[in-house]
Amino acid sequence: MYILSNVIPFLFLWVLAIKRIFVLRKFPQTPANFFFGHALQLRSTTDILNAFSKFTAHAPTVRVRVGLVVGLVTADNKFTEFILNKSNLKKSENYTFLLPWLGSSSLLLSDGDKWKRNRKIITPAFHLEILKKFVGVFESVGDVLVDKLVKHDGSSSVNLYPLVTLCTLDIICETAMGTKINAQNGENAEYVNGVREMCRITTDRCLSVIKVLDGLFALTADYRLQEKLLKVLHGLTLNVINTRKTNKSVDGEQEGKKMALLDLLLKFSDEGQLLSYQNIREEVDTFMFAGHDTTASGICFTLYCLAAYPEVQEKVVQEQNELFGNDKNPEITYDELQNMKYLELVIKETMRLYPPVPIVGRLTTEDMEFDGVTIPKYTNIAVFIYGLHRNPEYFPDPETFDPERFAQVDGSLSHAYLPFSTGSRNCIGQKFAMLEMKSVISKIVRHFEVHAAIPRHSLELAAETVLKSLSGVKVGLKRRNYLQLYLLLSFECCLFINRAAIMILFLLIVVIISLYFLLEEKKKTRLKQFPEPPAKFLVGHGLEISSTTNLLHTFTKFTTEYGSTVKIRLGSFYISLLTIDYKLIELILSSNKNLMKSLNYSYVRPWLGNGLLLSDGAYWKQHRKILTPAFHFEILKQFVGIFQSVGNVLIDNLRKYEESSSVDLHPLVALCTLDTICETAMGTKINAQKGDNNEYVHCVKEMCRIVIDRCLSPIKLFRITYWMTKDYYIQKKVLHILHEFTTSVITSKKQTKKGRSDDKKSAFLDLLLKFSQDQNLLSDEEIREEVDTFMFEGHDTTASAICFALYALANHPKIQKKVLEEQRDLFGDEKDPTIAYQELQDMKYLELVIKETLRLYPSVPVIGRYTQEDFLFEGQVIPKDTNVGLYIYGLHRNPEYFPEPEKFDPDRFDNLNGSLPFAYIPFSAGPRNCIGQKFAMLEMKSVISKVIRHFELTPAVPRHELILSVETVLRSANGIKVGLKKRI
Repeated sequence: MYILSNVIPFLFLWVLAIKRIFVLRKFPQTPANFFFGHALQLRSTTDILNAFSKFTAHAPTVRVRVGLVVGLVTADNKFTEFILNKSNLKKSENYTFLLPWLGSSSLLLSDGDKWKRNRKIITPAFHLEILKKFVGVFESVGDVLVDKLVKHDGSSSVNLYPLVTLCTLDIICETAMGTKINAQNGENAEYVNGVREMCRITTDRCLSVIKVLDGLFALTADYRLQEKLLKVLHGLTLNVINTRKTNKSVDGEQEGKKMALLDLLLKFSDEGQLLSYQNIREEVDTFMFAGHDTTASGICFTLYCLAAYPEVQEKVVQEQNELFGNDKNPEITYDELQNMKYLELVIKETMRLYPPVPIVGRLTTEDMEFDGVTIPKYTNIAVFIYGLHRNPEYFPDPETFDPERFAQVDGSLSHAYLPFSTGSRNCIGQKFAMLEMKSVISKIVRHFEVHAAIPRHSLELAAETVLKSLSGVKVGLKRRNYLQLYLLLSFECCLFINRAAIMILFLLIVVIISLYFLLEEKKKTRLKQFPEPPAKFLVGHGLEISSTTNLLHTFTKFTTEYGSTVKIRLGSFYISLLTIDYKLIELILSSNKNLMKSLNYSYVRPWLGNGLLLSDGAYWKQHRKILTPAFHFEILKQFVGIFQSVGNVLIDNLRKYEESSSVDLHPLVALCTLDTICETAMGTKINAQKGDNNEYVHCVKEMCRIVIDRCLSPIKLFRITYWMTKDYYIQKKVLHILHEFTTSVITSKKQTKKGRSDDKKSAFLDLLLKFSQDQNLLSDEEIREEVDTFMFEGHDTTASAICFALYALANHPKIQKKVLEEQRDLFGDEKDPTIAYQELQDMKYLELVIKETLRLYPSVPVIGRYTQEDFLFEGQVIPKDTNVGLYIYGLHRNPEYFPEPEKFDPDRFDNLNGSLPFAYIPFSAGPRNCIGQKFAMLEMKSVISKVIRHFELTPAVPRHELILSVETVLRSANGIKVGLKKRI
């Protein structure tokens, strides 16, 4: 019966299609497949623009058939004017696919009297006086976007779309809805993903011969996904409405005051009962979607064009300077936005080339005649705005980006340019959108120089409900005025320093540098017994280790081709040793004298201070002794429940990507391990996985990059030159965020600890506070330094290991199967068992997998020591004050200790006899080994086993090759991607 109910409409549509083809025969049609029509040329959203452009190049108005649906596509100015000025046309049938989301009474989808009533109600919400009040919101929300973009300062390629979309969502909610949702701070990012997916599903239905029918669509995976997405989308809009209702009841209402959109809707609901609660929700859904997604598209494509055309960008900057001077953050008024005339031309030209809505559709409700041709009732007509805007008849040289063409447009072709549609159903919020775009774009251009992305970025345009680029909209960002500010300061300083003082200072610097060179030359001769790979004059090996992604390759080459211990020079004077020699590593790590970390670690000191990682001598011994009990096995047993509960949140987040062919694990796992270290060692919940503290993770990543950049850069190496670089200023801002966060964790713990005392073994932060309060052994600064150290090390290293282990399992299905079998031996088919400490210990095979992962991908691939005295090694003296890099990554891949070292073989650890304990040191070794290694192993087992019980991991599609990057922790510069498939 179900099949019959779908077959009958199918046959009816065939008859209707043949009839419509006959009636529309006077319109030309390009070659089409007999059964599918043009569907094969319109298989994806990225095909539509090319196909429609090709069709309308054949004739300005053409007949198109997708399966059984026959309609017209037009890029003709006169026909477009005829269609859009008709008041009795409905939206085309394709818009019905939006009904489950936006509803039948919304302004976008309704028609007739219902549409007229709603349009009349809503129009005052976009009155000039209302728009003026919104300018302050545009600016304050735009400030948050600029703060987010500052984190990408100096980046050669940033995808603007995710950041700008959250900004425009915040704007539409705070202005039209009168409610703050803080999307840019991670609180409602799920809504944006839901919008993107619903747009894709809608467009897919328009193009699919199967999904176009409701009955057949209900059988597809997209139908089930749509049901899930609608809960998210409607959930947020209902929350916005309820929040505003609550606020209105508290604040009251001022008579005669002009109201924004949601207030107006609620008024007509409360007073005249003209609108039901569902009517309101449908309008809010419509404006939340249309009001943020279209403007985000316009803003991103405008910035992309400004990056591609620097001469146009320079004119925009000049206009800003004329209006505000050098003030990057002026208090902008409505009139000043209106006075951004050249920027308005730029936005208009951008929307000509990249109209936010590239196609609009109409459905005839009666027979109509145009140029002597009858267009029958119920004909779908697609107005191809993208093609209309690139028609050389209306816009000469249409592919050229030329904003000044709009300074000369005379309005004679009013229907050749319609980014906001036209006629009675034009966009009600177009003035709002233009003001918002001006505000956001001008703010970004005042703060950043936007340049073309490197590597070169090509847009992959997709005609969804809104024009998007599937490859993102990427540009490079560079903050304005750093160099100018530095030169200005230098010049002003020079005015106050007399020449004699300058000469004295210069001579002093020369003397210091000369002495330094003499000392280094002496050390150089004392290290002559070690081979040195060929080096360049002045820069040494600097060019070969200039980036974090070529470090492993270079170090491996040096230690395999020139010797197990080699001499490395950075610049002409900074000399150190790099070794994979087992005996030398054992000698250094076993020593109770050479415990000091190498000088490179000093770059971490502004962040971690004198914490356990960086301290030495008696201070280090005292702190190590204080902290060791925090990792007693009785404490670790208490943490198992937290590992499980925090891991459950990770599983919930991964479920959003189930059936995905490529998911970058690291951003998700890093938030999980941050939640874990805070809730266990610090005893404080921070809910990072729910978006509350994502900024901390980003700042950790930035500090790691800055630290390694300083190690590799001859300029950033020294404080005297480092402060001249932009990284110095980024570091200051990042450190403020990192230290503020750890201070808040300590303060929170102090408050919850007040008035409580017990004799139980104390976790990490409890122990620190106890020694501070009871024995006065630790100052507040010392506590913060230890918390900074363990917050960083306790989440970033484990996140790295977990991600690499899951990547290895995805690419070795037989090993993954063995891990799964071990889980089923322990828990049967239970995916969420209550796991005890002993059961984690019993995961023997999983432990072998983790060990083998840490062999191939050690979380810390290089560690450094600084010799505090001369010592003898194999008859040769290694002098005092020598930096020695212990190259763990190379040691772990040495075939002498690990046969077939590139092979992923967990079973090799089942057979190791422990005769070479310093050949495998993922947690370092000796007195300064990792204090939290047992904690880390338990956490990794807990998280990885939970993921494996819930998901089958597959290699990412397209195939993902890691680009390993040596930062303070081993990462992959291009992410760690796998496919996810839910286990049944």
